[in-house]
Amino acid sequence: MATQAERPPPPRQTIETVLKGTSFLKLRDWFVLAPVALVGMGLALWGFSHCPVNNGRCTSHGFWEVLTRSFNLVRGAGSGFTFGEDPWELVVAQFALPAVAIVGAAKLVLANLRRDMRVVMAKRQRNHAIVCGLGETGRHVVENLRAAGSDVVGVTLDTDDPNSLACERLRVPVLKGDATNAAILDFAGLPHARALILTCGSDALNIEVSLRMIERFRGGRSSNLYVMPEIRSHWLLELMQTHRSATLGCEGVEIRPFDLYANAARFLLRSPAFAHGPAAAAPRPHLLIAGLGELGTQIVLQAVQTTFAVPGRRLAATVFDQQGEDSLAGLAARFGGISAVADLEFVATNFDSADPASWTPVWSKVEQTLRSRDPGVATVAVVVALKDDRDALHTALQFRDRLDRLGELRTPVFVRLREGRKLGEFAAGLDGADALVERVTPFGDLRYLTTPRLLLDQVQDTLARAVHACYLEGARRGDEQPDSPSLRPWPQLPERFKQSNRRAADHIPVKLRQIGMRIVRGEAPPISFSAAEVETLARAEHWRWSIERRSLGWVRGDARNDVTHEHPDLVDWDVLPPRVQEQNRALVRDIPRMVAAAGLDVRRERVVLALPHTLAEAQLSLGALDASDQPVVVFDPDHTDCCEVARQAVVERGAILRVLWGEPHRIPMLPPIVSDRARIKAAIETSLFPEEIDPAPRSCQSEAEPMAGKIDAERVGGA
Repeated sequence: MATQAERPPPPRQTIETVLKGTSFLKLRDWFVLAPVALVGMGLALWGFSHCPVNNGRCTSHGFWEVLTRSFNLVRGAGSGFTFGEDPWELVVAQFALPAVAIVGAAKLVLANLRRDMRVVMAKRQRNHAIVCGLGETGRHVVENLRAAGSDVVGVTLDTDDPNSLACERLRVPVLKGDATNAAILDFAGLPHARALILTCGSDALNIEVSLRMIERFRGGRSSNLYVMPEIRSHWLLELMQTHRSATLGCEGVEIRPFDLYANAARFLLRSPAFAHGPAAAAPRPHLLIAGLGELGTQIVLQAVQTTFAVPGRRLAATVFDQQGEDSLAGLAARFGGISAVADLEFVATNFDSADPASWTPVWSKVEQTLRSRDPGVATVAVVVALKDDRDALHTALQFRDRLDRLGELRTPVFVRLREGRKLGEFAAGLDGADALVERVTPFGDLRYLTTPRLLLDQVQDTLARAVHACYLEGARRGDEQPDSPSLRPWPQLPERFKQSNRRAADHIPVKLRQIGMRIVRGEAPPISFSAAEVETLARAEHWRWSIERRSLGWVRGDARNDVTHEHPDLVDWDVLPPRVQEQNRALVRDIPRMVAAAGLDVRRERVVLALPHTLAEAQLSLGALDASDQPVVVFDPDHTDCCEVARQAVVERGAILRVLWGEPHRIPMLPPIVSDRARIKAAIETSLFPEEIDPAPRSCQSEAEPMAGKIDAERVGGA
């Protein structure tokens, strides 16, 4: 849908006035019909002007007589001319003019019928999604919703553009109209819809329509309506998410702005490659990012605030960007405290696949950066986030080559390919079909980011609601001010607190990994945490909250002040008031209940070594596990028996696999004779070098040691 200027809401209109813009004939039709009509009329005028008066058909050569008889041919009157007896011009005109009239009338009838059928089909929909704006993003949303079996109605300014026609081929009714027109949305079945997705190409328009939904349904709805405006302007999105009192939604209407860049970053960082255990068990994490832009910015922000927000961990990141240090200044202007919670280095670099002359200095900088890393720092991953797919893929493959030359075959390279999904899959398979680890992985494909599972991420929002509910319970037991905006129910909760709860929900798996647990699908017996585990989780949650606040420019103050961004709880855990510490403990004790609300479970990891000298013990250990355990099998792919034990663990127990990377300079491969190959590869989470394997894995059920490092205070929903 093309960008539309903002204007006041039009009065309610009838279907005829709303759709009167539907033209009688399309412009392309006139390119054919108009010349035929003009030629036919010209031939008629010419023929009647020199038609012999004595032939019985022409009574006069007067202008009005000629003109009248010519127009009569349009409706088929006064015809019957034949070659040899009448002028040939009249013979041709008597067929051409009625044909034009018949075709035009038929197209008018068909156009009206098509319009009416669209409206009828749309108004009959129930529990469907309405997509306003059928540009590139909107078309992908429609295609994904239809592929998932959902009913969809489209609204666009041009029902004859390629995207609209592609949607109609999927049997999606597409209405022509303006998304700000209430009548159009009614024709699209808004009163009975479950979702309104706004991808109109204008952030202002998307937000305007969303806010009108609050006004319209303020009295409530019989069913919940999800309104999802696409926001591309980072300043507008941040304004909505950080405004002290901005509430997006009401009872019955849930407004959730979405940003494809933020979504791409979030789901990238949920990859197992970014998972990590206790801080003491791994070196300091380092990210290498090619291209900042909005996607790179979101990757840095979410990596700092969520993925690597662990006590004792301080993320380091090197960003290769065309603007160099100017990019750091821009990042610091948006997130005032980002440099205080992470070590960021920016290197001025221009990745241009079409300019071979620039490659040598560029890759010299990259290799110099990789060689000069601190020994205590390990590059977790390389992320290529360039705008152009061609440059991105070329850069990713070059990074892969440089890392391999330095002996870092295991460091994964992720490349954002907006439209080149198949090309990315081809590049990911360059190591061969039997390779057990992906070393070049595409992400951020538009088709994937617009799937219902990601747009309507019910798991994250269900977890976030549960986090907020637990916070409310704890706040009522404490001395939180009753008029605090953080104590409102979810529908009236300001967007900044919803975002804080969503970040807390995303951080739950990160916290659980610190005590050897994870979230899985399925049912398991209820689990409880030991006192030491609760302490570890509470410290980690306080650290996450502190990092989030500090990255946004908050500082410690004697009293909370949302204007000056001051908070008294921005202190180390050990000096945090006992009341706030206990609020954190109460919150993390409820993690199993939060997870269960989303239909998931918390299980303890049980590491099983399926190695040549431990196969018998591995089989006994797998058989002794109970339903609350999640088996994690480390297996040696060079031994068929080890692969078989791993396969059985996946098939029978839903095990997660970790590959033993035996030789540093050889990529682990799956033996050809192993069955269930696809299932085994899908279960692989990561790889380990022999020195990273604990020869005697301890039970995670024992008392966990407190995390090292300083921690900072927490309060999820309202801190």
